Amino acid sequence: MKTQPTNPHTVVWADDDLDDLLLMRETMERLDQNHHVVETHNGQQVLDYLRTINDSSLYPCLIILDINMPVLNGRDTLAQIRSEAQYDHISVVMFTTSSSDRDHAFCKQYGAKLYTKPNSLAEYERVIAILLTHCDSFEPVERTTHLVTDPSPQSHFPGSRNR
Repeated sequence: MKTQPTNPHTVVWADDDLDDLLLMRETMERLDQNHHVVETHNGQQVLDYLRTINDSSLYPCLIILDINMPVLNGRDTLAQIRSEAQYDHISVVMFTTSSSDRDHAFCKQYGAKLYTKPNSLAEYERVIAILLTHCDSFEPVERTTHLVTDPSPQSHFPGSRNR
């Protein structure tokens, strides 16, 4: 995990694909010098990073999660983040290869948007620019009873059954 001091323009990016992280880093450097990126490789590292911050004014403005990561996947990370009220004001998005209706519905349930990773560099830059707007326009998640605070990992995958 690569970290530096946090500021209001910090973005936490979780992806286990090193090529995707490199592309993101290069794109961010071209598009925006005002955001600092904390790179993580799984959801557990995201949660560990958040828990090291003692002053809520220093929380990141955006967390970007891949869905398929080792240790703690993006779905379970999103559910954990949304289960803790102190993180309600942090914008969280999924940036993944998935475009399934099920993943869109899951993200919507937890107050996150899902963006599918594009195939072209020009489209990738356009999507990254859109992601950065979440730092300025996010509305805190409304706490409701429909959020699952202890999701079963197997329940999130097509064809799986809860046992």
